[in-house]
Amino acid sequence: MSELISNFSRAVLIVSIASVIGSWLRFLVISYFERQGFSKHLGILYVNILSAFLLGLVVALRSRCEGEICMPSLYLALEVGFLGSVSTFSAFVLEIIELISKSFWRKLIQFIFYSLFGGLIASAVGYSLGYA
Repeated sequence: MSELISNFSRAVLIVSIASVIGSWLRFLVISYFERQGFSKHLGILYVNILSAFLLGLVVALRSRCEGEICMPSLYLALEVGFLGSVSTFSAFVLEIIELISKSFWRKLIQFIFYSLFGGLIASAVGYSLGYA
């Protein structure tokens, strides 16, 4: 039982550290887009598509991994912690709500379309590269 708690505590710590780094990176990228004169939703779109690509790549690499080379803690940190906090569903939804509240219908449809299809394509490309 104590080994189970120890493993769980270790996993929580790993995910927490990776999440802090991912959140920090998301903040920096979105802030950079805003400083360059682009809208916040373009920064969110960028980090979400980049995260989808990287997640596809990491998942493919993990599925190919065999033996001692596999480090479950590394994949947990990357998939759940880092990429999970770089790309957040809540930021996506909040941006949709903001676009609706401002009646920016064209931007709203573009944001949803590019987020969903761009994310799917980016994830598939990353996944394919991970198997190449």
